[in-house]
Amino acid sequence: LEADALIYNSLINACAKAGHASKAEMWLHEMESCGFVPDQKTYNSLISACAKCSATERAEHWLHRMQTRGYAPDAVTFGTLMHAYAKVGNITKVEGWLDQMLRQNIAPNLVCFNTLLHACAQQGDHARALRWWKSFADLGFK
Repeated sequence: LEADALIYNSLINACAKAGHASKAEMWLHEMESCGFVPDQKTYNSLISACAKCSATERAEHWLHRMQTRGYAPDAVTFGTLMHAYAKVGNITKVEGWLDQMLRQNIAPNLVCFNTLLHACAQQGDHARALRWWKSFADLGFK
């Protein structure tokens, strides 16, 4: 069986689901050394791997690498970054990623909505959660 970009992306995604950021990064380096070019899905998987192990700075590193390679973040990218910061209890960063998403005219999905509400609830900031719930209701979420 000869490796191709799809196989490498599958390996990176499997590592991401297991929360093994270092292994996902190792497969990326292997992928690149074999001449395959990572795509948006590759970078989203790397960001997800970092989010799962609370490596927020590494997640942002992969976002910046993704952008310098010409791939724009999407709702999945932003939702994953929001999850990473929610996991470490940084509501301000979660809100910042949502704000950046909206400034780039990327519609938040239900994952983003739930991540932000969950982050507020985890910190016991129910008033903040209610404000966001009303904001999302104004955007058409129910």
